[in-house]
Amino acid sequence: MESKDLTRTVSSSFVVQANSAEVWELLRHFGSWDKWCPGFEYMKILGDGQDIIGAVREFKSKKSGVVFQEKLRKRDDSRYFLAYDNQSIVPPIPGLGWITTTIQLTRKGEEHTEINYSHTTTLEEPNDELSNKIQQTQKESMQGMFQAIAGHLGISHLVEKVFNSLYSKLVQIQKDLALGRSSDKWEYADYPPEFGPLPKMIKGLPPSQALSPRTIGKMIQRLTEVLYVRAAYPEKKLEDALLEITKIQKDEELEYLEQYLLNNYYKDEEFCQQLLQGVNPLCIQVVKDYEQIPPKMRNLKA
Repeated sequence: MESKDLTRTVSSSFVVQANSAEVWELLRHFGSWDKWCPGFEYMKILGDGQDIIGAVREFKSKKSGVVFQEKLRKRDDSRYFLAYDNQSIVPPIPGLGWITTTIQLTRKGEEHTEINYSHTTTLEEPNDELSNKIQQTQKESMQGMFQAIAGHLGISHLVEKVFNSLYSKLVQIQKDLALGRSSDKWEYADYPPEFGPLPKMIKGLPPSQALSPRTIGKMIQRLTEVLYVRAAYPEKKLEDALLEITKIQKDEELEYLEQYLLNNYYKDEEFCQQLLQGVNPLCIQVVKDYEQIPPKMRNLKA
């Protein structure tokens, strides 16, 4: 492209696993993209704050610290189309005329949407170096927006899926209890025969115990951790975010265990805890005579 050409357009597209209405619900609110995109330090609509055609929004980029003002030129809810123009940049970029941006959503089946993003930039005078720099920044910005949209909707779908599954499980438990289906039955798994008659281990849980308040609390805690890690590491995939949580949890648990064991290793309670943990017996029998200990166990040491 010749240097005398003052106008250049950068376009990019991305297919997100979400229906068009969900994606549009994020984009159509012109002054609140900072609620789902971590690339903004803040964003607000100036003046009376009304999100209408002609509204001017201001936001600050976290990466560059630059403050932008943009004016909403067109919004078509039926076509999922958005257009806005740059009004000002602080600090200003010498030689930059104006920037026009358009976003168009296209349905790709019931649960997929193509996002078409386009920036058209006009310079005040020919400057290939400035044009190339602006184009590179715009490409990075578009990719960041795509990742933010996919990440936000991915978390929303995960939360919805987990809570729907949890609700279905609770409903089934309620039905089982109402119909008396194994509500008081416990299943057991025995130790290997060579260990003799030891207390039985729990093999499974009855419906009344399948989702205890503690279990539900752990599930909610896990979801919250996912949300926080996604906010802190927006560029990470969901699988990587879960690995990050696991690493943090393991580090915290190890640190706690090390400190706890240093302070409690000599206590009888801790000795019994380490001897019995993981077995989950239904009862503990006090042994008053050596002969009560199964022969196979008499040489075991804790």
